[in-house]
Amino acid sequence: MKHLIRMFLTLRSPEPGRTGRREKSDHATVEDAKAAFARHPNRRHLEALIYVDGTASWMGECDESGAVEWRAWNL
Repeated sequence: MKHLIRMFLTLRSPEPGRTGRREKSDHATVEDAKAAFARHPNRRHLEALIYVDGTASWMGECDESGAVEWRAWNL
């Protein structure tokens, strides 16, 4: 069964409650989406949210060293 894997990248805002510009991209697998975020040139200023078949599943953030941390996202 093929799944719809969609990733949204949101620019972090220093102001609570505000969100910045969003980018959307579709991927074949969750691993492809995670790799795309890890290669993104502005990842230190972005948050990633990966949806699988319309359900938010993974949240990714980049630390100061450039490493990406992923955690399961259960809404």
